Amino acid sequence: MFPGRVFPRPSTQRLLLREITPQDRDALLANYSDPEVARWFLEKPPASTDQVDKILREFISSYDRGAGLTWAIVFPESGELLGTCGYERVEVGSEGEIGFDLAKAYWGKGLMTEALAAILAFGFGEMGLERVVASTYSRNLRACRMFEQLGFCGRPEGEDSRLFVLSRADWGARVA
Repeated sequence: MFPGRVFPRPSTQRLLLREITPQDRDALLANYSDPEVARWFLEKPPASTDQVDKILREFISSYDRGAGLTWAIVFPESGELLGTCGYERVEVGSEGEIGFDLAKAYWGKGLMTEALAAILAFGFGEMGLERVVASTYSRNLRACRMFEQLGFCGRPEGEDSRLFVLSRADWGARVA
């Protein structure tokens, strides 16, 4: 995706987004092992570090192949990992699909909205995306509200999911 470039590190007022590394395994295992967190993106919480290692390898491999870009969300002062966000699928200059997770202790504090705004700015700016999509369960009301706050337009997709879409033009009008 960005061969020969340093992994991008967007930041916000409260957060730093950095490359995921194997050293993040324990923090990700703690996060993904929480059934309330995992229910939104995994069939079931991981039962071993091997399962989390597989997820980590996929995050890293996806970037190396130019297929995706996942950041660790951390507090700059402590380096504490709060969750992840990124482009699970991306076609530079065209479209990206975002995904995210956040430790339950940080829900409702606006941190994921802040992190996603940073990667949207990066996607529409540095990556030249024309549109960004995201999907979630219809019952994931927090995520649905967050996407709407960020300017996405949502529509039902299937029995229990919603597809959210944000165009470059809509993002530009929002930040202008």
